[in-house]
Amino acid sequence: MENRHYVDFYGESKKINKAIQDIDNKKYLHNIKFNDDVIKIRFTKVSNDVLKKLVSLVKENDSVDLFCIQCRQLLNESYIQYFLEHYDNYQDISECYVDYIMFQLETMNNRESHKPSLPNPNELKYETYYLFNHKVLFTPLRIDEKLLPKGIYKYEVRNDESGNMVELAKNIVVNHWGTILSSRRLKLNEDGYIKITEGKDLVDTDESVMSLQQYLNNQKNEVKDFSR
Repeated sequence: MENRHYVDFYGESKKINKAIQDIDNKKYLHNIKFNDDVIKIRFTKVSNDVLKKLVSLVKENDSVDLFCIQCRQLLNESYIQYFLEHYDNYQDISECYVDYIMFQLETMNNRESHKPSLPNPNELKYETYYLFNHKVLFTPLRIDEKLLPKGIYKYEVRNDESGNMVELAKNIVVNHWGTILSSRRLKLNEDGYIKITEGKDLVDTDESVMSLQQYLNNQKNEVKDFSR
């Protein structure tokens, strides 16, 4: 005797997710097709017109896994409009799923293109520090490295849990404290960073803020004075 398993895709999102979980508890979703010999799946209720359209795409040899993935996605308001606009192009759940992947890629590309632009380093005012006895610039901001003039090197600063600056690297993701610009290239270790001790390796100059152009001019003047 066959094992009939009825599922209601009806009601709020929690109930629909539970319906999907009920199927998964009976048998791994990726092993089930709608014409499965062990578990028979029937739609007794569907809660709204969007899910009804999804159900209309189901064929007997379609994967229940793909259907459930799409079902969950259609609880997401940002995807519903896309699905409705492309619905007439779908022949089955597989085509719908492939197009959902395209939707994800499109969404990611849009996020990338709408990322807020980083500050132009040539327009900022910087604090000044001595890093290993060499004057450098500091800003708490991330900057647009592509706009740096030739001969200026950018490093980012990591802080510890107490707020002390403890590490320099080309890029810091976690505990980013700020950005340092230097007219000298630092030698980082094989892991791409260098440990520093604030107050010893990195010391505040107690001077007024300056622009990047002022810093460049000062560095050029120091080189001239040294060569005389």
